[in-house]
Amino acid sequence: MIAKNVLTFVVTIYPIFLNAGVYKCIDENGDMAYRDLPCPTGNQTLHKPPTLPRSTQRTLSVDAVTTARTLLALGSSPGDVPQLLEMLSDERMIQITYGVGFFVGTLGELAALRLVSVGDAAVNPLQEVLSNAGPHARLNACTALGKLKAPAAIPAIVFALSDSDAQVRDAAAQSLLTFDLRRPDLIPVLIRNVRNHPTEKNPAVAFSALNYLGFLNHPDAIAFLQQAAHSRDDRLSYNARQVLEKYGKQEGQRGE
Repeated sequence: MIAKNVLTFVVTIYPIFLNAGVYKCIDENGDMAYRDLPCPTGNQTLHKPPTLPRSTQRTLSVDAVTTARTLLALGSSPGDVPQLLEMLSDERMIQITYGVGFFVGTLGELAALRLVSVGDAAVNPLQEVLSNAGPHARLNACTALGKLKAPAAIPAIVFALSDSDAQVRDAAAQSLLTFDLRRPDLIPVLIRNVRNHPTEKNPAVAFSALNYLGFLNHPDAIAFLQQAAHSRDDRLSYNARQVLEKYGKQEGQRGE
């Protein structure tokens, strides 16, 4: 979480820092961030984020920088929620350097992080976004609800497993994992999401849904993962094997 009392920070356009290697850090919740110093948890790889196309770079104006500064100043009060909600659909890329770390992502993702800092007052408005906003806003709202870990948001996140957008469905599965909640009744929809995922557009191949199936450790979930591990889709096969290994399951083993 970005501390509001940071006195100085530098907002720059995404590709500027690409000449130097940075650390790609993944925390215990699976959240990713880039740092110019080693990661606190030790889970790191030296990484250079990809360069955005020049056509995209030209669209990143001073206005995007100003908006990022505005977002950083929000998030301490429930009164900030409406303005932050309006920004959830903003897909402009930005890099924000502050302290020894920096944020890389869209302005909508940054708005979601600031909504998390608001706390429980953001839960109901975020649930409304899941039902009536565009796909990018729904994606960011679902991610924010998972980080807030508010039990009241669980029905809305479960509903998002059937969202029309594949990325929102993946975010819903990832968010459910943060609750440490075992719902075997969700196995059919999770399997459907994996089978219907547009693998040619997203190399992750519904990894969050696969991961939640592994976490459930249910016989039906493990059986599907073992079947997926032998899929002709190389991406799906690889990710299914990774999940089985993560949860200590081998060929022929059943869940509990």
